[in-house]
Amino acid sequence: MPHGINSSQTRKSLKSDPALSSKAKTGDLSIGGCFLDVLNPSPEGTEIQVTIFRENTKFSGLGRVVFVFPNLGVGVVFTSLLPTEVTILEGWLAELKLGGGRAVITS
Repeated sequence: MPHGINSSQTRKSLKSDPALSSKAKTGDLSIGGCFLDVLNPSPEGTEIQVTIFRENTKFSGLGRVVFVFPNLGVGVVFTSLLPTEVTILEGWLAELKLGGGRAVITS
């Protein structure tokens, strides 16, 4: 089940142009993807780099926009994660499960 994660420390960038990055809030984080609350969403099908910072830990992986809610954000499915990135996500999700399913991620 997805967990609520709030973070102003999430960054998305287009895979084809990392210079086009923006900060977003992350929600419904799961091992398979997340929702990014972003003002200028990328179109459906866009490949993006997702980077999430939590305390002293950074997660980074490739994803693809699978749905867009105009003026709200995008749903992203992770398409390529290194084993170390999967371990980071599993750790965060385990912490959230123990804490009741909701947490605020701060830097």
